[in-house]
Amino acid sequence: MTDEGFLDVVCTYRTQFRILAMVAVLSIILLGVSLRYVSPTSGTYVVAVVQLVTFGGVFCVTSWLMVRCARLENQ
Repeated sequence: MTDEGFLDVVCTYRTQFRILAMVAVLSIILLGVSLRYVSPTSGTYVVAVVQLVTFGGVFCVTSWLMVRCARLENQ
């Protein structure tokens, strides 16, 4: 067994998390713009809102991981 912790392993994929965060931000922007043109009573609106929440969660998790990796690297 190795003595590497979860964050040590995750931090090796730091660049991929940065790309994932950028994709999430771009998706949030595009979905936010699309909500202006979708009727609030349609199913498409519900799907767009669910995707906004999902991409928001992905962005929060990836941002937290990048901050934790930066703190771990500075120690």
